[in-house]
Amino acid sequence: MIKLFCRLQYVPVFIILCFIGCNRKDFLNPTDPINFPLPPILAYPTGDILIYDNPPTFYWGLIDTSFDLVYEIQGAENSTFDNPIFSTIVYSYGDTVCFYQPDELLKEHCFWRVRARVGGASDKAWGEWTTGSFYERFPLVAEYEDIPEGNKIIIKDNYAYVMDKPQTFHILDVSNPAEPEFISSFTDSVVSNFYDIKKEGNYLYLTCRNINYDYFLRIYSISNSSSPQFTGACSLRYSPGCLAVSYPAVYIEQDYGTIAIIDISDPTNPFEANSIDIDYNIYGIVIKENYLLVFTSSQIKVYNITNPFYPYLINNYSHYIDKFCISGDTLFATNNNYPYNITIFDVSALPTLKKIGSFSTDYYSFYEICFSSDCLAVRHSDGVSIFELSKYKKPEEGKLYPSSYTYSIASNKGYLYLISYDGMRVVKLCE
Repeated sequence: MIKLFCRLQYVPVFIILCFIGCNRKDFLNPTDPINFPLPPILAYPTGDILIYDNPPTFYWGLIDTSFDLVYEIQGAENSTFDNPIFSTIVYSYGDTVCFYQPDELLKEHCFWRVRARVGGASDKAWGEWTTGSFYERFPLVAEYEDIPEGNKIIIKDNYAYVMDKPQTFHILDVSNPAEPEFISSFTDSVVSNFYDIKKEGNYLYLTCRNINYDYFLRIYSISNSSSPQFTGACSLRYSPGCLAVSYPAVYIEQDYGTIAIIDISDPTNPFEANSIDIDYNIYGIVIKENYLLVFTSSQIKVYNITNPFYPYLINNYSHYIDKFCISGDTLFATNNNYPYNITIFDVSALPTLKKIGSFSTDYYSFYEICFSSDCLAVRHSDGVSIFELSKYKKPEEGKLYPSSYTYSIASNKGYLYLISYDGMRVVKLCE
């Protein structure tokens, strides 16, 4: 009887140890439903708010830092997530906040969701999804992937002209920005690389070089945009940069601070009729009415080109400009010297320029700038920034981070076109 009692007194202890052991086993088993992580807490963006960065950086809070957790994040154009835009895994090692930024540009109304599981657990151990939604201020409206290596785009009269690498250009109809329509391509076997492109009347003007580093202006007839034809060429003395056209002359910025003036009155036989010696590094040229604006390392020079082949300097402003664009009577210009500003000039009364505003940016190494529908787009070292201008005060800024490096941008009628090595993307700007 004593022996039996001694044995029985250990039974409760054994039961307790078994209970603790079973609970411990369940706790260490991440496939057991009682150990599934709770749904994540979404931090940003949530609540159908308007987002200015496309794509945004998604943030969510961790549930339990006792374990290393794994998160799955997805984005989609509808709440059913039938065809996710992106889907990826994010690992956490005890952090309090997780984040992720996709490569893909997103459309106007987007949904995203996150779920979690314990690190090392099987795919059966995922917890429940937490879902959020938001609106893009600058949404993607179209993708066109049949331009393999575009590096420069201009848009005029609802047509996009894209220089390709190394010797081809394409023509697209963009009258419907959501559905760009391919029109034609032209390959010039003489050309090794194109530099700049402009369209005027029924002609395209391109600066280029051949494999021997001989430099040219080459002219192509696009009176039939479905079948571009080479028309004529003119040799250039130095390496060309940007060009500007005002019939019957083409002005070409070149190395050594010179501007070549090409007579194009006969497109089949263009020739250099004169030149301008600037004696400065030239950052760009543009024509407005009867004036040629030349941007140097420290000045804006204004030339009267009433006689296109014999221009003369009529005004000179001390101002550093790196990249620029003119829209109507407004000149927008970037400054790559600290502080990094975007300056706005009134050019309605040329040859007089009037500074009417400026605002600073956090970026440098500006590459390109364009304007449409009160939105200024700037391509720089960190992507593309879009500023909504209201009376030229610095607005809320949006940023675009395309899935690949953007080589060129152009805007037209409220849409921004981005060219990269894997095609063209169209983003809606301001209303």
